[in-house]
Amino acid sequence: MHLLWSLQYVIIYNMTIAREDVIVEAVVVAIYTGILSLPLSLFSIDDPALFFFLLGFVKHGLGSFLGLHSLYCRRKLGPTWFSNGSYLQILLESVGEGLLFILFGNLYSRLGGRIMSAFMIGLSLHLLFELFSFHSLFLKYRCST
Repeated sequence: MHLLWSLQYVIIYNMTIAREDVIVEAVVVAIYTGILSLPLSLFSIDDPALFFFLLGFVKHGLGSFLGLHSLYCRRKLGPTWFSNGSYLQILLESVGEGLLFILFGNLYSRLGGRIMSAFMIGLSLHLLFELFSFHSLFLKYRCST
């Protein structure tokens, strides 16, 4: 157990050195993901894989459309869906996020309901993307345009 806590400390410490606001961002993304799961739950989607795919797809696509990704670049809120001119790129990223949500949804759906699973998926994926520098690549690509 002590090893697990030490590992968590090292991971969080390394991410904090890279970007001090990573934990805050992860919690905000988790809350956003949980909130998005609420209206999606109204559609009575019985298949968990379909539910989590749609949640991930909508989360990423809507984040681009609403300009939430521009906040990562420390810019004013503005739509990134149109600004970079790549509908196909946003579509492929949204499909990829949907597939990741299926994978993590299978893990977290055993812990509780879909809203809690959505929260945990948003939190975990954001932290993992930061840890493995995928988020830095996303920022480099998005913030350079």
